[in-house]
Order: sequence, then C-alpha cells, then structure tokens
Amino acid sequence: MKRITCEMCGGNDFMKHGGLFECQNCGVKYSVEEARNLMIDGTVEVKGTVKVDNTTKLDNLYQIARRAKGNDNIDQAFKYYEQLIVEDPNSWEANFYVAYFSAMQKCRNGEIIPPINIIVNSLDSVFDLIEFLPDEKKQNSAALEIKYKVDNISELLLKTIEHEYNVSAERISNIETGIMDNPLAGGINMFKKSNLKSQNRYERDAKLRQVADMRNLLEQRKKRIEYENLNPVEQKNMEKQEEQSMNWSEAGLCQFCGGALSFHNYSTATLLRKLPWSLDWTERKCKSCGKINLRSYEEAKRVKSKKTTNFIIQIVVIVVVFLILSAL
Repeated sequence: MKRITCEMCGGNDFMKHGGLFECQNCGVKYSVEEARNLMIDGTVEVKGTVKVDNTTKLDNLYQIARRAKGNDNIDQAFKYYEQLIVEDPNSWEANFYVAYFSAMQKCRNGEIIPPINIIVNSLDSVFDLIEFLPDEKKQNSAALEIKYKVDNISELLLKTIEHEYNVSAERISNIETGIMDNPLAGGINMFKKSNLKSQNRYERDAKLRQVADMRNLLEQRKKRIEYENLNPVEQKNMEKQEEQSMNWSEAGLCQFCGGALSFHNYSTATLLRKLPWSLDWTERKCKSCGKINLRSYEEAKRVKSKKTTNFIIQIVVIVVVFLILSAL
C-alpha cells in the first residue's frame, strides 16, 4: 500500500484526527482529498488552462512558520518564512521575518553591524507592503508587531555591545606600562593605552548610534502609518504635537535605548565666557534609561578640546621625563 508523503517536510508518519490527516513531524494537516492526491503515482496529462489553488499550502506554511516563531526556533522559522516569500512575495510578514530571523542568527553568533544592516535595509520595503493592507487595524497591528521585534533585537544588540566594550576595557586595563622600570618607554605605553581606551569608547558609541538610528527609522515609518490612518482633524492635531516637540525631534532618540530625550542647557560662568575652554553645551538625558547622550555640536567641540588638552599634557610629561633622564 502506498504511503502518504508530506509535501512540507517529506515525512511519512501520519495520524488521522477529526477527518484530517496530521503529519507527526511538522504538524501540517491534510483533508482526505488532499491526502489522496499525495498518493497519486505517475505522470498526469492535463489539457487546457489550469488554475492552481495553493491556499491550503500557504495556510500550512504560515501555521508551521508561526509555530516555529512562537517557540523561538530561529533556524526553523527562517526556513519556513523563506519558503513563504516564494509562495507569497507580497506578504509583509514573510518579508520581515526572513530579515528578522536572519539578523537573529547573526546576533546569536555575536555579530553587531550585520544584523543592524539587515533590519534597516528591510524596513522600508516591509512598511510599503503594510501600507497596501486594506484594514487600518491590520496596518497598526503589523507596525506594533514589528516595533516589538525590533525592540527585542535592539536589546540583544545593546547587551552585546556593552559586553564587547567591557571585555576590551578589561583587556586594556590589564596592559602593563612598565613606567617604573623604564620611564620613557612607560610614558609611551601610557599614551598608547590612553589611545586604546578612547578608540574603544568611540567604537562602542558608534555602534550604539547605529542601533538608535535603526529604532529611529522604525519610529518614522510607524508614525507615517499612524498619520495616514487619521482623519484630517486628527492629522492636524498630530502635526501640532510634532511642532511642539521639535526639540525632541531634532535630537532624535536615545542612542542607548531609543527613548525620548530631555534637555538641560549648560554654560560656563560669565567671567570665563571669553576663554577658549568656556563653551556652551546641551545635556541630553534619556527619560527612560537616564543615560546622557553627547550628540550636540557644542558638546563635540568640548570633548575634542578636552582630548586635545590631555594629549598636550601627555606630550609634556614625556618630554619632562626624557629631560630628567638625560640630565642624570
């Protein structure tokens, strides 16, 4: 007797429940007629135009893909959503989750930049597909689902970035300068160690900004859908709210968690206003995580000035040590 072969996983282990044949490997269900069709051998000659209805196959694929997603089975979910793109190329769900689970695979391997690029490159096309959905509730629901998933992968990336920074910082702090044995060589080693610390901080901040930019892009597309689904009066109210929060919009989102930023303006004393190091700057503090975001031009100048001063001090120290050793 010929056995039924599952068209999804190739399995032959079936059980009949409630008039349906259920594959014991992947859980796909077939009606009696569909099961009979799977048992046909040989070549069937068909004349004329044939319309293929793959609704059942799509439903089965969505079922097993969502089950894998719910079980956090990254590899299986990626596999089935990749099949769904072929069968249903205009599905926002299939397009997004292929990118999402591809990024999650790279996150699992400790990568940072590639997952960000994958998500960023997919967001515009996915939201374009969402805008074609006929139901406004479905559009908003899809946007919220994407936001939840992007927030999830952002948290993983932030933890990886912080862990990578701490490991590098510990490695740098363990570098021995040997300044007591050889002051000149020790001074040079101290300078190199300081540069390594600065480079480590710079690389961390650059990655944090990329995560923030990814979240910022998501928020922009999400707000666009929300705006288009409002009536004219509600749209005007939303525009007014955006104008009132212009300062927040100019600063963007927190580079650490994507939350809204608050502001506090700082300036040096009036008597020192004319000195080179007396600059004005704006402190941007996240309302959610409480961390400081140093992103303004004035703040960048202040940090640059501080680094320049430290560099000059280090050079002076090295020269003084060299002169003292020469005198001895």
